Amino acid sequence: MIDRLKVARVVGPASLRTLARTWRVRETDDEGRQVPPRDELEPAVYALWHAELLPLMLRYAPAGMATMISHHRDGEIASAVVRALGSRVVRGSSSSRGGTALDELVRLGRVGWPLAITPDGPRGPARHCKPGVVRLAARTGLPIVPVAAQPLSGWRLRSWDRFVVPKPFTIVHVEFASRLTVPGDVPESELGGWLERVGAAIDAASERCRRRAEEGRAT
Repeated sequence: MIDRLKVARVVGPASLRTLARTWRVRETDDEGRQVPPRDELEPAVYALWHAELLPLMLRYAPAGMATMISHHRDGEIASAVVRALGSRVVRGSSSSRGGTALDELVRLGRVGWPLAITPDGPRGPARHCKPGVVRLAARTGLPIVPVAAQPLSGWRLRSWDRFVVPKPFTIVHVEFASRLTVPGDVPESELGGWLERVGAAIDAASERCRRRAEEGRAT
């Protein structure tokens, strides 16, 4: 029987890097201006929807970041790929060792690591923020940066989040939106409001990327 994990470690990173090299990434700043795709990431909590993880991971993981990936079997495969791309992996999720994993991300964030988190992962509901992203920002003192990616042409998987895989040679629109600064002493009574604010910001960035992709199809 083929060991998917061993195959992923050997074939996955190389195949995904090959795919990513065919993409043309068009990165936009928080004022809507196109800028060169960044090769370094400043310390922050980069928040993105799980559905848009692949293009963002492939483009920015080599810049070096720390991210949380769950303990299930598919998480083993994802961890192998992310490590091979040059980033650090903390194992856990909201449903399994979440507290321990969050503590480790806090430690890394406090010493200057950029942190990446999918607030709706690993199992959803899709595009619904869980508390970890706000707690992570509050405890590290790092701002939350909403990030989104939409391809001009891609495949949508039949998964809980409709995971997107950009097709070879397509244009991928990426946006790093305006920072959100969470107070270190945010009370539990205000946590829901912050989660709505973060989710809305990621949604807005994703929608702007989608519109840019639509405009590209029309030209």
